[in-house]
Amino acid sequence: MVSGSIMSLLYKSYLYVSVECDMNYDKYDDGGRRYVPCIFKLTRPIARKVSLTLGDYINRLLGEGNKIVNVRVVNDAELDVRIYADAMKKGYTTGELVDRLMGVVEGYMYCA
Repeated sequence: MVSGSIMSLLYKSYLYVSVECDMNYDKYDDGGRRYVPCIFKLTRPIARKVSLTLGDYINRLLGEGNKIVNVRVVNDAELDVRIYADAMKKGYTTGELVDRLMGVVEGYMYCA
């Protein structure tokens, strides 16, 4: 065991998407806001289309311009999703948001 190094990963996998998040909020900071970074890996190269649908879903779930979840396209089959600690103020845990976002991605990819 390495002293002073705590690793807490959340890993989930469905049919069309897998997600890995480093759950250590204290490790990641964006202008004073703590967040959990997650990588969504898709089995099909449609990340740009999926990101638009995720953005709409996030705005409906958390409110327009919420800035609690940030989705960025890394490449055709990968999304970088930042879930800020502010999500807890809206009543959601990181795990709950990951589950919801994965469901949206899974449904989109099933229908696309």
